[in-house]
Amino acid sequence: MDNRPAEEATCMTCDICKMKTSTGIEDTLHFGEWMNKSDVKVHYFCLLLSTHLPQKGEDHGGILGFLLRDIRKEIHMAKQRTCMYCEAKSANIMCHICKKYYHLVCGHTNLCLSEFTGEFKSYCRTCIPLNEKQKQMMKAEIEPYDYTCYICKTGMGFYSPYSWIEAKCCNNGYVHRVCIKKYALNSGYYLICIWCKSKEFREDVKRLGVFVPDRDANWEREKGAYRDLHRPSLRCDMEICHCPKGRDFLSNKWKIIRCTLCGLVGAHNPLCIPGFEKAKQPLKEIKCDTCSVIEHTLVKAANQSRNINETLDIDTSLYMTKTCRGTTASPHSEITEFSDEDSEDSKVTIINNALISNTMSMTDIVVPLLTQSTETESLLEKSQDKQHVSTDKSYDLHNMNKSLDKCVLQSTETEKLIEKGSKKDASQDMAKTLEKCVSNENGNALLQLENCNKESSGPPPPHLIQMAVDHMLALFDP
Repeated sequence: MDNRPAEEATCMTCDICKMKTSTGIEDTLHFGEWMNKSDVKVHYFCLLLSTHLPQKGEDHGGILGFLLRDIRKEIHMAKQRTCMYCEAKSANIMCHICKKYYHLVCGHTNLCLSEFTGEFKSYCRTCIPLNEKQKQMMKAEIEPYDYTCYICKTGMGFYSPYSWIEAKCCNNGYVHRVCIKKYALNSGYYLICIWCKSKEFREDVKRLGVFVPDRDANWEREKGAYRDLHRPSLRCDMEICHCPKGRDFLSNKWKIIRCTLCGLVGAHNPLCIPGFEKAKQPLKEIKCDTCSVIEHTLVKAANQSRNINETLDIDTSLYMTKTCRGTTASPHSEITEFSDEDSEDSKVTIINNALISNTMSMTDIVVPLLTQSTETESLLEKSQDKQHVSTDKSYDLHNMNKSLDKCVLQSTETEKLIEKGSKKDASQDMAKTLEKCVSNENGNALLQLENCNKESSGPPPPHLIQMAVDHMLALFDP
């Protein structure tokens, strides 16, 4: 039963599954908290259990790690899927076995199972994996009151692998699914087996379709939960105590005031409080150095989180890590990209990957040219150190320079064609022509240089060497 006042429980529609549920306790238990940010309003379990919705952010990114552009994309794609139970659109959960889709609400109504760990796999009612004991229980004729729930102390009813939760760690009993859901939601980190106290129970029930938040227990998160643990300090704990009768002395003039946050650090008020020794009136509250640093850090982190979440009521303690299998799209398919901005004017941009692939990278054409020309330059530098080029062979260097000039001129024309947006086939033809030119011209230049090195018998004039080096360096000067 929903214990909230009737005026507080309202109905809302999820943007992903398009199903309307209440904000009451029972619906929240089965479908998760309502998450609102910008123009997006969804069940938290729809985010976790949507098969094709990845989690690419941290707890402060988007909605608990689910980016807004990914959520909008899932909303768009879910409209094309049909529920196997109600036959309506916007089905977002896929059975891991039969690959059929269904809504979160339809899955709960038809006793489907979803894991709340790892990849968050889901199974329709007929595909739920059963162990040998569960198969035997299905065949056995079990009366409704043959077994008792350890939590609510009522009969378990007719056996169902969905409704009955067994402790795998000890096999000592059964509990209703709804009972263990409430227990897990309240316990958080402290959920253990109610029979053998094993901590493995917490991970086991996640695989049995029970959501366990990674946070402190509700009884520790209540206001004033640790009030009884505070012990009043009846002594002055300041580094320098100005009381002439000692730190433990108490009187109307030497009263003790404790830290309002931890209650462990005391000081004579105000005569021993740093900076207020000459104050005429006592202070109403103080904060010790340790608590002041912690408070400053928490306030700074809270302000950053508040700015990111736009002061919306999103409980980050519900954050869970979802592991998604990688999916690849066709390279020539149209991809719909959704903006991750929070404004209402976020637009949809269509990007055709085929247009991107038709434009060849400039480096695919220029790099081979630079590589071959670099080899020519390297060989020329080696010839200066090891070989002697005669003066009567200067025309060979001149011819080589002409060949390189011709090759670079053609590469420049090719770059201009590519920059103007030539088509893929034209780019490929020009690339082949350029490669052929580079191969022929640089090949001839290298051959001429090698022959010149072999036939030379004396050192070349310095001005010819400098001319050749300057020419080669000019080719690569940006």
